[in-house]
Amino acid sequence: MLRNVKRSLRFLSKKEKELYYFGKYTAWEAAEKESQKYGASYSGSQILKRVADATQKVRQGEGVYEQDGIVFYEENNNYELIAALLWVYARQKSLKVLDFGGALGSTYFRYRKLLEPCESEWTIVEQRHYVEYGKKNIPEIQFLYDIAEYHKEADVVLLSSVLGYLEDTYGQFRKILEQGAEYIIIDELAFSPDDVEAVRLQHVPARIYSAVYPVRLLSLTEFKKFFDENGYECMWEWDYRFGNIPVCEGVKVYDTVEKGFLLKRKK
Repeated sequence: MLRNVKRSLRFLSKKEKELYYFGKYTAWEAAEKESQKYGASYSGSQILKRVADATQKVRQGEGVYEQDGIVFYEENNNYELIAALLWVYARQKSLKVLDFGGALGSTYFRYRKLLEPCESEWTIVEQRHYVEYGKKNIPEIQFLYDIAEYHKEADVVLLSSVLGYLEDTYGQFRKILEQGAEYIIIDELAFSPDDVEAVRLQHVPARIYSAVYPVRLLSLTEFKKFFDENGYECMWEWDYRFGNIPVCEGVKVYDTVEKGFLLKRKK
């Protein structure tokens, strides 16, 4: 208990510089309305500009990878994600990736050298202003406004840190599963520490980009039940290794559970 108190005090002393979840809402609309009091959201043009500038630096070889609009200059590989992609390639003999919510190609550019032997084909579904920028400025990737526009048969659908930021999480997830891809990779998905779904707000510090927006922390039990009932089985489950974003409730700080999954369509 003393260790938890000390940890909470350390976090609270610098929380404006940290990523964290706060608040608790019965509906997404209420959280979204509250978030508007804080200013910027993920859909803002200033965030797109930051992500675009960072992506172009990585494209041109000036950085190793981009994440949340920040350029990183040293490799920091998510080996579980790489292994899952290569596992799919080994079985499908191709790697057509439908990257839902993939920004301007964060994952593609981060791992393009490692995946080069696979001759991967990358398609991203994103918000309109991201798609419009991508179509004009990033020829390596196909950009779509909606998953319904994708008329090929994807080898794998990639959902990296995206499902919790959708207003209708399970409605969109069902739509994705109905595409019938053989494999689904889900990475960096946050679950509530008490296994009860909750809508909260996420604070993003200025060192990334100042913003507050709604997020849905899912129930791990209910999430597994959902994909099982909708025709997919879990081949592999892993804990996200790069640090969980905590929930801050007053002076109390709780760790969320962040997971990754490789799902396979049932016969």
